[in-house]
Amino acid sequence: YEKYGLLLPAVIRENQYRYYSFDQLYQYDLIRTEILCGKSLTQIRDYLQGREDKSFAENAIENLESLKARRRELDRVKLNIPSRTKNHGSQGMFFYLTGKI
Repeated sequence: YEKYGLLLPAVIRENQYRYYSFDQLYQYDLIRTEILCGKSLTQIRDYLQGREDKSFAENAIENLESLKARRRELDRVKLNIPSRTKNHGSQGMFFYLTGKI
């Protein structure tokens, strides 16, 4: 995260160990949440630096929609796993394709 300017250490010791303050935990949590919602580090940096014209509320709504879509996709995968293992046994091979066609 340091490379992208998202989370800079509060202190860097001579041994190059990086230390962060408790105040930075919120920023770290926000970054991790954005990543889980499918955002790239560049997108997160642009948002945090105000380059994206979105309010906090708009971003939160977008993240919720992203998580709902991801949840639906994971639920579909979860439903298909038992039938694939049942039909193919332990020697069978299966895979899941996703994406827009």
